[in-house]
Amino acid sequence: MSKEIKSVFLYGYPAKDKLEELQKLQNIYTKQINIFIEDLAYNKEYYIDILNNKKKYSNIRSYEKLYRNKIIGSAYSQNCIDRAVTELHSHFIKIRNAMYGESINDKTNLMFVSSLALFSQCLLNKTIEDCVALIEKLELVELSNKKIDTYKVEFYKSILNTLKTTDRIILSESMLDVKQCFFDELNSRKIPYVINNTVQLDARLFNIVKSNNNISEPYVIQVKGLKIGHRISVPINTSSNSLRRMNQYKTYSPNIKVINNKIMVLLPFKKKVELSKITEYKGVDVGITTLLSVSDGRLIGSFSEMQTKYDSELLPKLKYRSNLRNLMRKYRKLIKSKDITEDKKGILRLKICHINTMLQKRGTLDGLRRGYNSKTKELVNKAVNEYVKNTSINTLTIVEDINLIINDDIAYKNRKFSNWCRGLLLRKLEETLSWSGKQLAKVDPAYTSQLCPRCSLISKNNRHGKRFKCIGCGHENDADVNAAENIKNRYFNEDIRSICETYEYNRNLRHKAIKEYYKIINNNFNISIVINC
Repeated sequence: MSKEIKSVFLYGYPAKDKLEELQKLQNIYTKQINIFIEDLAYNKEYYIDILNNKKKYSNIRSYEKLYRNKIIGSAYSQNCIDRAVTELHSHFIKIRNAMYGESINDKTNLMFVSSLALFSQCLLNKTIEDCVALIEKLELVELSNKKIDTYKVEFYKSILNTLKTTDRIILSESMLDVKQCFFDELNSRKIPYVINNTVQLDARLFNIVKSNNNISEPYVIQVKGLKIGHRISVPINTSSNSLRRMNQYKTYSPNIKVINNKIMVLLPFKKKVELSKITEYKGVDVGITTLLSVSDGRLIGSFSEMQTKYDSELLPKLKYRSNLRNLMRKYRKLIKSKDITEDKKGILRLKICHINTMLQKRGTLDGLRRGYNSKTKELVNKAVNEYVKNTSINTLTIVEDINLIINDDIAYKNRKFSNWCRGLLLRKLEETLSWSGKQLAKVDPAYTSQLCPRCSLISKNNRHGKRFKCIGCGHENDADVNAAENIKNRYFNEDIRSICETYEYNRNLRHKAIKEYYKIINNNFNISIVINC
């Protein structure tokens, strides 16, 4: 049994006075979110809670109470701070992910970036001793749990070992470098800013009731207004299918938005899904040319046209903006140099200001990006729906675990694997399968595109574009279908599963062990061939 969440849309046409009050409420609500975002973005006192997305913690709640907007009241103001923390959390994590890519070749920096606890310590100017104490505390907390996560414990032990054996000067320099890099990125990026934000409601702020016979619409939503004790009532309607879902499933707190003289209500609901017994297994590889390649030989969806569009239209503009950001970062570092005169610093500041102005002009780029993303989502939805429609309820779909992928190759290869929304495709596949009551499993993706499923030889020379031909045994197949077959086989391999559990927090050792495992299997295969001959 599992619970899946979707939403229905309802709409209503309130009278002019009600529309104006709702619009005013939305404007104040949006403005308050931006006030919280702008203040919290540079207030280090709340960085740990923001990084961990702890909206309900006392530190955040005390801040909200201190700076509460009395016009909209406590309930709306608390929802504003929740949205502000969510926006900043996403913003900080994007910066951290960018820093992760830059730190991949520096193991000390990588440790401070990859551990959220250590990352927050860098931003708060903590010492090495503070870091050691924090990790020891986290380790003790984990050990005190009834169900001990041995992998987390090993992760903490690995960090403690590095902190205690590495030179203090090197560690301190890494912490300073991580902190400086974060604030350079924070200053060079736009702080999140919401426009005409939807108003999040909860049980204190609304109720939806069935309408009486005098109203043609099936429901009425009653929303808390700006006046104390006053609620705004608006009849709302929706499609027959949405009405069926509202009656069939349990609904939760909605969002409302005023748009084009009407209100839109987004009402979430949950569906209980019974999971069937698995009798069939399919591996699915997500690729660049073909969106979904199935182990049974099916090829679903093509992305080659969008790849060409990205390379010719979007990439040049992205490169130009990236070069501008790098130049601005270089100038900021030069300003901090002791050898630079005040006149030279003034010139550099003017250049930084000019670059910032150029970066703000992003109309054409945003238009291209929206068009690209819209078409990408359309292709992804079409491919996923086709696969799920032709997959039985008793089938287990096996895919790569993208959380285990670290793109540490050259920038071009990183772009090829990220620009077409690989994560979007896998998430959409998982959501659609779950909603349909169909199950999904994930495996480590290491070497699935280079591995021969027949003789277990791993080699880059096995793959030639869209064709796979093993240089050892001569096995041939479509390269993506071959990868899907390897993904399916890996699900049943207990030895690989054991390796992944042992080295969960160390990618290099995990992949090295996987490669050694397949090398032994390949040697045994070759020996058996010789004996049979």
